[in-house]
Amino acid sequence: MTDSRRVRVSRKAIPETPRADISRMDELLASLCKLDHKMKSLAITQKAEMEELLYLMQTHHKVEVANAYGEAKVVIPAGRKSTWIDPKKFFKKVPEGDFFASITVGMEKAKKVLSEKEIASISTVTPAVPGEPALKIIPA
Repeated sequence: MTDSRRVRVSRKAIPETPRADISRMDELLASLCKLDHKMKSLAITQKAEMEELLYLMQTHHKVEVANAYGEAKVVIPAGRKSTWIDPKKFFKKVPEGDFFASITVGMEKAKKVLSEKEIASISTVTPAVPGEPALKIIPA
């Protein structure tokens, strides 16, 4: 189970911010919000134009198109292989100690057969470690 907590700093510990810095922060925030809006708009335009170019290339059986500005290639990703081991067969092949040392149980699967209380009683919880501070812009 994931538990998140918010850490608040005491108002007394925060020094008064000069007006010039507040003004500069307002300018930067306004600029970042405008840039965010432009980037989202450009991303939508880019996606639409890429879809159209891919459609035209596939319609005309082109794998590659190039001009003075750059080139475009139709690339088909290889995909990702995944391997699932049958737990019964694995249990038969290895010693019991090695079997239990190598398995993990996901929360989603455990919640289907056990209650939250039962899961909490048999689980080991590793507390969250806060990461580095990062800026998140939320445009109005």
